[in-house]
Amino acid sequence: MKSVGQIARESDLAGSGFDIAGEALAEQRALSSKSHFEVLDGLRGVAAIAVMLFHSYRAEGLFHNAWSAVDLFFLLSGFVIAYSSDEQLQHGAPVSQFMLRRLIRLYPMIVLGTLAGVAGAIANYKISASYSYSPWQIVIYGCLTPLLLFFEFNPPFWSIFSELVVNTFYALFAKRLATPVLALIVLVGLAVVALGGPFAWDENRNFFLFLWLGLARAATGFFGGVLLYKLWKGGRLPRLSGNFVVLSAVLMAVFTFPQEISGWLFPPAFMVMAGIIVFGVGARPNRLDKYCALLGQISYPLYALHWPSFHFFGALAGSLGLTAHHYDLVVMAHCLGILVVAYFAMRFYETPMRLYLTRKYVRREDAGLR
Repeated sequence: MKSVGQIARESDLAGSGFDIAGEALAEQRALSSKSHFEVLDGLRGVAAIAVMLFHSYRAEGLFHNAWSAVDLFFLLSGFVIAYSSDEQLQHGAPVSQFMLRRLIRLYPMIVLGTLAGVAGAIANYKISASYSYSPWQIVIYGCLTPLLLFFEFNPPFWSIFSELVVNTFYALFAKRLATPVLALIVLVGLAVVALGGPFAWDENRNFFLFLWLGLARAATGFFGGVLLYKLWKGGRLPRLSGNFVVLSAVLMAVFTFPQEISGWLFPPAFMVMAGIIVFGVGARPNRLDKYCALLGQISYPLYALHWPSFHFFGALAGSLGLTAHHYDLVVMAHCLGILVVAYFAMRFYETPMRLYLTRKYVRREDAGLR
């Protein structure tokens, strides 16, 4: 398998000169045995940015409903994974190989996100030990985080834990997941999530209830994506072509909707996001594709690193004497900085690590699958 550098140099898609978006598109197409849905990749990047803004401002911000971007991630994951792996699983491909590919896809950034979380905890401890974790807590929690048994150092990891649980069930029962079964799972899941009420968790809410609700969201979204794939493959979805800019605007309308969309407002929002995927799947090649590819490639590093980096950045700002009056400035600087960090993490760590692990542990016939 070629290295990332070789792919970028040899592909004429990368263009000439410093064209990181063109290189992203070239790498994306060269690293997979199947075609990509560039608009879906771009929407994943938009959603990751929205999550970053949500965590920066919480309920007071414009993106107060951007927590629902995680449900879009689950939908996208279900569709893309079914697109790349469903046929193989239906024909008896080993579940172990499927799960190995999922771990290779997810774990490099889990490790880096854990290290970032530990660094943020240490930074806070150095500035104000009375309002932070003790050194022993940092050691113990730092060991538990990469096992996905502790999320406080990096709360977005709850969704990765939930995704892996749902991925396992999908791989084990893929042959039994006919369209009616998937539809039933989604309908029951939507009812459970709607009855669960608000999704935000704080110290006053039962953590295990929050985690079960998260698993219900993951199952609803992921199997909803698998259902969309099966309907699309069977020609039972309308062939609609979406524009990336328009679909991004609709997605942002969901994230900025004035009312809290949890509870019984969640199912309509879920259907809107499913519709966005239908339009994105049918999108025709466009000059924006390379930027969509770049957004898609940095989306996971951005998601995995933005929380601990913001707290690390906040600790740094505090050491410089910046106060709450400078909050918007700190947030803006962090958002710009973490986008750059996410790109370099993808370029020089995540992608090379995935290539190395795939080459070393995944069978050749499976290497091109996501």
